[in-house]
Amino acid sequence: MQVNFVARAGSEQLDDAERTDRRHDGFSLVEILIVIVILGILATVSVFAVKGVTERGETSVVDADQDVLETAEESYRSLHGRYASEAELVSAGVLRTESTVHDIVVNPDGTYTLTVVTSP
Repeated sequence: MQVNFVARAGSEQLDDAERTDRRHDGFSLVEILIVIVILGILATVSVFAVKGVTERGETSVVDADQDVLETAEESYRSLHGRYASEAELVSAGVLRTESTVHDIVVNPDGTYTLTVVTSP
């Protein structure tokens, strides 16, 4: 395609070739708005996807902590014949540190109860 450039004075109309060249100078407002809307939709979808992963992670932490405490209690009971508080489990070396998620209550009848104190 050959383009002829002609010097024009004042406000003469542009020929088709010059109009086409001017269109490719940048993005139009509509194109930019469409991109912004698409990015907003993608951001919304990703926020809800991450929220679901976070909730599953918190549930997994609670379950894993409960399993560790139950195993520690059963180990202590097999060694000493009774269940123990978290401090006793730590001092006996059966548990590394006290739980920040659960609390152990040793009942008068010799059983124990695990309660969730805080969600991680």
